[in-house]
Amino acid sequence: DWSTFQAPVDGNDSLTLDYDCDVTFIAYTDSNIIQAFPNSSLEADVNKVVLRSAWQEHNDLVLIQKNSTVSYQSASSNYPDSAYWNIISDGNGAFYLQNDSTKDYAALSGSSVTCVSSADGGNTSWTVDTTMDGARFINTANENAIINIENLTGSAQATKVPFYYTSSQWTFDYSSYD
Repeated sequence: DWSTFQAPVDGNDSLTLDYDCDVTFIAYTDSNIIQAFPNSSLEADVNKVVLRSAWQEHNDLVLIQKNSTVSYQSASSNYPDSAYWNIISDGNGAFYLQNDSTKDYAALSGSSVTCVSSADGGNTSWTVDTTMDGARFINTANENAIINIENLTGSAQATKVPFYYTSSQWTFDYSSYD
């Protein structure tokens, strides 16, 4: 019966998760550590939010629209207008990322993220997967296209990165507007 999972934690202590808990486990081969990450998704629209990198070494980076691409820049406060995004339901469990200033939508284009004037479904539709450190945006037309800054190219990438890489995780900064 797999309705519960138990794992030793320290000494005689143990970790118990109920069957209805949706988690992903990571077991590290070089240690006795097992980490559990709860899986969930965004359930409502979010308006005028700044998407800040959860990557600790680069958590000063925020997603912006720069011309016709989704890019990023360092910003600790006083965000440019192009840093504000609306996360809008597509009605099918996924979301559109719309720049609040230009009203353009983030769209998959190869391994890049561009901005287009209208939502066209697949290329502009993103699943929002929440994690311990933030949210990941996974394109609905290509599950290997995850918005990230892993290679620090100057523009957002849409490539496959492991779910625990914080280069693909974004925190929502609501305190940046009134």
